[in-house]
Amino acid sequence: YLALDHGNAERACTLFTEALGLARDFGDQSARTGFLHSLGDALRAQGDAGGAARQYQAGLLRAQGAHDVRVATECLTGIAGLATQFGRHQVAARLFGAVETLRETVGPPGSRYAEERQARDMAAVRDALGTEVGAWATGRALPLEVAVSEALALAAEIVGEAAGVGLLHGISETS
Repeated sequence: YLALDHGNAERACTLFTEALGLARDFGDQSARTGFLHSLGDALRAQGDAGGAARQYQAGLLRAQGAHDVRVATECLTGIAGLATQFGRHQVAARLFGAVETLRETVGPPGSRYAEERQARDMAAVRDALGTEVGAWATGRALPLEVAVSEALALAAEIVGEAAGVGLLHGISETS
């Protein structure tokens, strides 16, 4: 995340893509899962919402299969941020509510960049919704499986919308 911390999203994309390839080559499924959400963050910072959504989606599916709550939380955070970006504040609030509950277990984001991005996204949702806190409270009570299901569906929609408006740059995780 050092490249993202210093505002170099392009370099971060390159590094995370290389790291993802190495993890795949060496069969390190845990690292591969983690690098998916990291690449999603870098793509989002670069303005590739569709590419970011695809990486978060792939990371979330892998994290769910591996019961990796930390990576699932990071992917949910990224998808909630994309929901904010796309003006879907109610679903963003539900997902961020779920993230807040998960953070009580897994702790804060692992980098300064991720922590600051999450804070900005959460503030944008709170500003958009004002005093309406129902979605946030609903999210805090969501079972992880429900939050994951909502996030995966939203990520698929964002991929489609981004492709339709030219926001998709074509970087994807290959099996």
